[in-house]
Amino acid sequence: MFDWSKRTAHALLGFSGFLFVLGIVLEVGLQTDSAAVISYVLAACGGLLFVIPSAVQAVRRLTADINTLMGIAVLGALIMGLYKLIHGELDVELFRDAAVVIFLYQIGEALEDWSYEKTESSIKDVMDLAPNKAHVVHGDVIASDTASYAHLQISDVALEDVALGQIVKVLPGDRVPLDGVIVEGSSAFNEAPVTGESIPQDKTAGQTVYGGSLNTTSPVFVRVEATYDGGMLARIVSMVEGAQKAKAPYESFISRFAAVYTPLVVIVALVVGLVVPGIISLVLAVTPADAPAGAVGTAQLALQLTNGAVAPGEILGYPTSNIWMVWISRALTLLVISCPCALVISTPISFVSAITSAARHGVLVKGGACFDTGAHVSAVAFDKTGTLTKGTPHVVAAHPFPRSATPHTPSRYPKADFTNSQLLALAAALEANSTHPLAQAVVASAGSPAFSFAVTNSKEQTGNGVTAELSGEIVAIGKPQFIQQLLNLERLPEAIEAEVVAITDKGATCLLVSQGPVIAGALGLADTVRTTTKEALQELRAKLHMKTVMLTGDARQAAAQVGKEMGFTDIAAELLPHDKVDYINKLEQDNVVAFVGDGVNDAPALAASNLGITMGAAASDTALEVANVALLAGDLEQLPLFFKLSRQTMAVVKENIAFALAVKSIVLVLAMLGLVGMGWAIFADTGVTLLVALNGMRLMLGPRTRF
Repeated sequence: MFDWSKRTAHALLGFSGFLFVLGIVLEVGLQTDSAAVISYVLAACGGLLFVIPSAVQAVRRLTADINTLMGIAVLGALIMGLYKLIHGELDVELFRDAAVVIFLYQIGEALEDWSYEKTESSIKDVMDLAPNKAHVVHGDVIASDTASYAHLQISDVALEDVALGQIVKVLPGDRVPLDGVIVEGSSAFNEAPVTGESIPQDKTAGQTVYGGSLNTTSPVFVRVEATYDGGMLARIVSMVEGAQKAKAPYESFISRFAAVYTPLVVIVALVVGLVVPGIISLVLAVTPADAPAGAVGTAQLALQLTNGAVAPGEILGYPTSNIWMVWISRALTLLVISCPCALVISTPISFVSAITSAARHGVLVKGGACFDTGAHVSAVAFDKTGTLTKGTPHVVAAHPFPRSATPHTPSRYPKADFTNSQLLALAAALEANSTHPLAQAVVASAGSPAFSFAVTNSKEQTGNGVTAELSGEIVAIGKPQFIQQLLNLERLPEAIEAEVVAITDKGATCLLVSQGPVIAGALGLADTVRTTTKEALQELRAKLHMKTVMLTGDARQAAAQVGKEMGFTDIAAELLPHDKVDYINKLEQDNVVAFVGDGVNDAPALAASNLGITMGAAASDTALEVANVALLAGDLEQLPLFFKLSRQTMAVVKENIAFALAVKSIVLVLAMLGLVGMGWAIFADTGVTLLVALNGMRLMLGPRTRF
């Protein structure tokens, strides 16, 4: 595409749009057809200024693209209108068609440019996950067991100015400014936007944290290990940009068709207008135009082949001396008949109709090219967290233990065991004041319990659990190791250990609840699968015959559990963003690949895949901008519908092209033989355009519609 400046392109769009609307007012409102035609012609010329530079560039490269095709369509309509005007007929509709075709094309190009600009803007917005400034610690800390950064001076410094090795303080509720290693403190970090890990990660001194991850519970001090432009977020931006540049430029179906159709039509017209009359002129040179009547020679044979049995001195009423004008006129008629208005208009109408249908079903599609790619997709790769699953932890198991499960239980404890409701109620009471995401999941799962426990003196042990007092006894909830240490147990009782293993083997996080010396029960927390996921996957595999793959940054056990439940045979876990890109690139060697994801960490894979699909309202802004398709409902229910609609859309596009070509070919042959005139030419252009447009519009009725 010729690189018009944004201002110039917008000016041409405004010029064409204003004159087109003015033409409508003059034609319909004021009934002044002559003035309307002038307005339509000027509007079409403004549009031609937009496409001609690109068409010329294509011709210089000895190729033909959509701009060349559009130029021929508009020029053909104008030429046909002028031809009729010269012969005394003012056909306003032809000039109106020329104006509206080029105006709609300009709008489409403007929307495409806007989409690219939004994508570039969203890539830059990835960096907004990190704060603009970091709380940098100033001064030296003596390396000893009592050393602490808490009492040193702290000031805010722009991220670009933070040097490697400096210490920064990260408060609860803040995002980590730069990649680094914790040197003091411990907390839980939500890394889902960066790594895709669904469960917040408890980290302490010596462990790595990523820029953009959210500190959820306690203040920590982090030693910076990567600069502003060298951390995880910067690498994600670099991978997105690199994947988009590495992708082969998309060739839409109509562009590929235009590359063959346009030069073919032009060549045929040149043959008809120049080669044929040249040959006939050479033949006529053998016999003068005023040859005696009855003389049959080579010249008369040429005339008979040209226009049937005619007098040797004329063709179609023209003297044979005007043979060039006759065949040039026929070449012009050929171009008019071949004018690809039906092809140029019907394809966008089909795509717009399909986009409308998709939107009605909750699928946002960013342009017709997505349907072309979607129709050929043979493999779909899915992120796990937030895509196949809901992306937030929930209590998936609650198992009260009998009192006898804890050995040496004092006799003062009642024989009755905890019920599920009592276990959840006690756990919720303990976690009520905690900001840890797992604690909030426990409270949410308990809801409004029938039982309530008034705990006091609640104390949170960051990264481990919570202790409190209940009726003078210590009650607690936390990791199995924390409860084991709290109760001074050398090891967990066998039955309880078995339950812990069973929960973790299913990919869930296990928390134990204790009352005094008794372990009351175990809770399993995990990210849960969306209700529509399984049915959507089954339809993709069974009805659309697509390969499905799960790619996730989550732990192997959690990935294996979800994969087994959803019927995946190809699972790759513990992947960082660049690992997903590598997997996608490998998969693309034998397949057209769609990737479905929702997080910032999925952006590189969305950009690298042939078709990026994200989860609508649940997705990050970056994923929404990079992706080609968004499922607005936030689940996978409409994903099979999109692929069905893609296949039907491309089938309709090909139907329209085949029908238009068939009609035009027949009329062309008849016109070359002199058997049809301009009326059939108009039908071959305007009539076929209307028919294929109506065929394309039926896509608005949905992917299951059959006529």
